[in-house]
Amino acid sequence: MNTKSVGELWLGLLRFYALDYLHSDRVVCIRKKAPLKRLVKNWIGKRTAIEDPSSVKRNVARTIIHNNSFRYIMNCFRLSYLYYAIPRCEGNALYGFIQIPQPKLDSSIEYRKRMMKISQYWRAKMKFNALFSFDSSSSEKEVSKKKHKLPPIVCTICTMDGHSKTACPDAHLPPLPNLPPMTEEFQALLDSFCYSVHDISCQKSEDIECRKRILSELEDYIRGFYPDVQLSLFGSSANGFGFRNSDLDICLTFKSNPSGKVYVKVESSISAYFTFVVHNMRNDVDMFHNHFQVLGFVMKKFAKLCNICDASRGSLSSYAYILMVIYFLQQCDPPVLPVLQ
Repeated sequence: MNTKSVGELWLGLLRFYALDYLHSDRVVCIRKKAPLKRLVKNWIGKRTAIEDPSSVKRNVARTIIHNNSFRYIMNCFRLSYLYYAIPRCEGNALYGFIQIPQPKLDSSIEYRKRMMKISQYWRAKMKFNALFSFDSSSSEKEVSKKKHKLPPIVCTICTMDGHSKTACPDAHLPPLPNLPPMTEEFQALLDSFCYSVHDISCQKSEDIECRKRILSELEDYIRGFYPDVQLSLFGSSANGFGFRNSDLDICLTFKSNPSGKVYVKVESSISAYFTFVVHNMRNDVDMFHNHFQVLGFVMKKFAKLCNICDASRGSLSSYAYILMVIYFLQQCDPPVLPVLQ
């Protein structure tokens, strides 16, 4: 059983997607324990791929169209991991208390850099003058060298010249400094932060009753025109991850035709996952449900603050981020959530 606190899981979640997870090689799949390769799904590309458990051929992360959007999302994860991994005081991070060995530098390093630039400039200038000098033999040699130069190598990932896609800096993670060990005080601070985000953002009982009342009144009004109509909630309003100011996702169906083309089954959303956990983990269901829900709220809040939670603008939907949380809790050692087979 995983005994990590919710703060440790939040830090591990950020590290998992910022450093450990191979976005260009794997697919976020909550149906299988073993890693799922992109080649199996025939999903090409370097950006994140997230499988929809209710429609396995659908990539939830297909809304990320541009590489810049994906790089921005990854930078949010990496910077947030550094932010939360380093203990902080009231003012800022405790960088002053972390002893990092500094290499010994020559006091005249700036002078040497300046002289190197000057030397490179004059070498290039002399080479240019030699090319157009009156010495025909040397000039022909230089021109001959220019003629036999190969075209520049252009990267297909970042479209910059000078390197190929195998050596593209955008495809490699930057090195991160070694972080100090986590203290009990810092762990308690992370736990308090995660729970406070959940308590402030989650819907209270009066919010849930208000949404049910709106649904009932709207259904009664529409039934005045269509007697066999039926309204039901789905999305964050039904799966327990709705914010207090979240919109109301309503599905309209007719009793005479319950299997319409645009019908969204609530059973296939994330709320069905809790039923699976109840039947398989009866003793620890409260702790698992709590950790999962708290991390889900923190993840959604993090994505909204970074402006990376709008699928219509080329980022990911909140549904995709919840799937990422489930996948992390399944893959951590020991796992917090079971795999939905």
